[in-house]
Amino acid sequence: MEKLVSEKDSWRGLGYDGGVKSEWSKTGQRPWGALEGVVVALECAVRESGGITIVDLKGRATIGDDNDLLSSKLREVVGKGARNLLLNLVDLTQVDSSGIGSIAAAYASCKRQGGTLKLLRPRGRVRQALDTMHWFDYIQTFEDEVQAVKSYAAGA
Repeated sequence: MEKLVSEKDSWRGLGYDGGVKSEWSKTGQRPWGALEGVVVALECAVRESGGITIVDLKGRATIGDDNDLLSSKLREVVGKGARNLLLNLVDLTQVDSSGIGSIAAAYASCKRQGGTLKLLRPRGRVRQALDTMHWFDYIQTFEDEVQAVKSYAAGA
């Protein structure tokens, strides 16, 4: 079984291993924010640059534990007062409607707090999925991180 990788702002849950279920599945209840014991193919790392909270996503954000992790991390970041989020999608390989829904919820939360959520470097299938949903008509997207961070100061 893999070991839990947990650094200050980096999360990766692990767990289901050949029939051995994690504690939350035995009880039927999963505490939000406590995703230990769950195998996911998504990693989230949070950092700051120029007063902007940047969430680096790596892997896939699809229905199930991957999306639970994404949703939980975005709620946590916004709940701690981050109003301006930049989601770095360069290493996100796949997103489905549940992942898009989690990002939409974070976008709405940021807007309610007077901030905004912007996207950085969506690629491949992720770009196609967001384009199909016409997200680029509503959410600013950047190819350069420096320009994206500066755009918050410009009020764009």
